Amino acid sequence: MKAVIRAAFEKTLADWAAAQAPAIPVAYENVAFKPPATGPYLRCFLLLADTVDNTMAGQLNEYRGLFQVNVVCTAGTGPTDAESITAGIAALYPAKSRMTFAGLTVMVATPMTRPDCVEFVHKEAVVCDHCGCKLTQGAKKKAMLGQKEVLDANDRITRQAWVPPGYEDKT
Repeated sequence: MKAVIRAAFEKTLADWAAAQAPAIPVAYENVAFKPPATGPYLRCFLLLADTVDNTMAGQLNEYRGLFQVNVVCTAGTGPTDAESITAGIAALYPAKSRMTFAGLTVMVATPMTRPDCVEFVHKEAVVCDHCGCKLTQGAKKKAMLGQKEVLDANDRITRQAWVPPGYEDKT
């Protein structure tokens, strides 16, 4: 079952990567791969979690896990290419999307990229008021990457642009 789930995610990624101009090579787990000398490539992993069954009869397994794709770009080229590729990959797996492979339908429960709509997040919030995405503490922290966290008078977390030390515009 887990092999079919892996194949569903990997086939979706492989089809997308092959359709890019130029095509982006993909490295799969435990498969020989020689990274290209220049240009980006992808490394994908299926990180399995516990299988759960919330039925009394124990007849409906829910397989959980994380499909992780690392985007590797040529050193010294800046983040623009990687961010563009990442956005394309994130669009492949929107929340509640389904992929059918070998007769099994696989559903993406929650994408790991933060929703762009998050503007104000109350520190006790569990879902985004705008899009309904689940907000875990990790997701809240991810939403703050590259931005400074500020509490307003109503104890809401707001974001302000923040540039890490060493990346300031020196002009």
